Formats: sequence, structure tokens, C-alpha cells
Amino acid sequence: MKVKRINPSLTSSYDFNLPQELIANHPVSPADTAKLLIYNRSTNTITHEIFKNIINYLPQNTSIFLND
Repeated sequence: MKVKRINPSLTSSYDFNLPQELIANHPVSPADTAKLLIYNRSTNTITHEIFKNIINYLPQNTSIFLND
């Protein structure tokens, strides 16, 4: 999937329609099965993943800080 370039400084770049049925009302369980969108800047592509696979996309020696 190719990605359309936007101007990140314009708030209008973030205005889009999202059907109500696509908005989550409750967290997914288990949490690590949550959907994850991966954007690759070098290839300008999007990959759909699940959160438990995020480690496959992070460089070595990456630190992640989580809160409650």
C-alpha cells in the first residue's frame, strides 16, 4: 500500500472521516493482540501487524518505557 504525503504542520492534514463502527469501545484482550500499523519511511509502505510483534521492527538497543 502506498502512502499519501501530508503536510504535518497543517491540522487539516489530520481531518478524516472514520465510521463509528471502526472506533474501539473497549481495550482488546489480551493486550498484546492489539492492532499495530507499521510505516516504513524508506519504502513509503504500511504493514498491518499486532503489537506483540513490535520487537521485529525496532532497532537493536532500543529502550521502551511504559506507564500504567
